[in-house]
Amino acid sequence: MRENNQELKTAWEEFISRHPFEWFVTLTFRYPVSSTDARKHCLEWVRSICLKEHLQIAALVVFNDSKQCHLHLLMLGRNRDGKNLSTVSKEYWSKQWSKYKCGCLIEQVYDCEGAANYLVKNMNLYKDDPDNVLTYNHKLLKKTALVNGNAIQETFNTSQAKLGDNLSYMEETQ
Repeated sequence: MRENNQELKTAWEEFISRHPFEWFVTLTFRYPVSSTDARKHCLEWVRSICLKEHLQIAALVVFNDSKQCHLHLLMLGRNRDGKNLSTVSKEYWSKQWSKYKCGCLIEQVYDCEGAANYLVKNMNLYKDDPDNVLTYNHKLLKKTALVNGNAIQETFNTSQAKLGDNLSYMEETQ
């Protein structure tokens, strides 16, 4: 089991490091919440960023309930005018979450492999929850998959195949 867990962590690191994520986000809650409610609140927050900032956003979301329920997100954003998450106020969006839920820490991603390492270390891979790790806007993630600086569709598909059932998709129509 431990060997399979290591293979899964390696596959996640490969998958994550192939995307030009801009924000590493930690979202916390004031009270215990179910993974369903955590996803719902997270989705509302991500959608509000999309609408207000006029961005298409993709995210990888990891639900962690080891001590205090929290979510880690790796996010990227784009629009046709060249705007991305790097140009958006991290402070403003942190306050928007913190007003209602609890804490929000948004950091710029400078080292995608380092962010991938940290995220994978915090994944609760022994848990039998298929919604432990989710993607938001799978289509944009596919478009932004990188290998040596080049977008390559089959690389994304290979990583996705390695992850198999360990990759779930957030409903974007809720």
